[in-house]
Amino acid sequence: MNRVTDERSGTSGRRSFIAKASALSAASLLSLPRAAVAEPPPEAEEAVWTPDPAGYEGMELVYDTTETASTYQPAFAEHTELVAIPRYVLYLQGGLIAVVALIAFAIGMLAGGAILTQPPAPAAAQACVIQGSVTYASGPRNLPDEGAVIAILPQTQSMLDEKAPVAGLRPDDPTPGDTHRGIAILRDLGGAYARADANGRFQLQLPDRGRYLVLVVSSRSQVRSIEEIQTGDILKLGPYFDNAADLLGNHRYKLTQESVRGDRGLDVAFE
Repeated sequence: MNRVTDERSGTSGRRSFIAKASALSAASLLSLPRAAVAEPPPEAEEAVWTPDPAGYEGMELVYDTTETASTYQPAFAEHTELVAIPRYVLYLQGGLIAVVALIAFAIGMLAGGAILTQPPAPAAAQACVIQGSVTYASGPRNLPDEGAVIAILPQTQSMLDEKAPVAGLRPDDPTPGDTHRGIAILRDLGGAYARADANGRFQLQLPDRGRYLVLVVSSRSQVRSIEEIQTGDILKLGPYFDNAADLLGNHRYKLTQESVRGDRGLDVAFE
């Protein structure tokens, strides 16, 4: 009887132990609150020494205003718009500026020289008076060559718009008036035309100085042969007259180139 009772009490004790162990395991898995752990006691605060204000009367507080390492900024921080350029770039720019300056100086010298060496403005026109006499030989004497033709023609390389008609300008023609078409054309060209008077004298006026062809055709003296008339002279007179050969006819003549710089005399004698 007692054995049976002991076996039952032993079985119930094992069951009770297993149940308790299972309950403890379940509580740990379910994170049941544990018993609170006591916190360590607070540390003791250090004692702070407070000076006596009575001992600092009459003193003045001075604050250190120097910049500390934490607030220091480099000098270049204020010039953030500056760009660093290598030294050789500055030298190269300086050389280019010098070359451009030299080229501009040379161009200025050339331009200034061209301006200074320009030809001077032409002088104002100066009228010139040509006067003289025409004579021809008659035996031992020189007689006035009345009616001789004197034509002074400006030398030009340009083509003339109109040639002077020789009719009325020849030595055998009556002395023409100032309104003659041929005389007007010669005057417009800058030349002049005149006939010798009974004393063989003449006078005419040129509008300006320059180089001229001077033609004097005798009215009394005639050529001995047609060969005396030079073809080259006819070609020289061709640009001014419509028929230069007819103007000369069979009369003796003299054609010269003269440089007129002012009033001057002109005497012509035919042998």
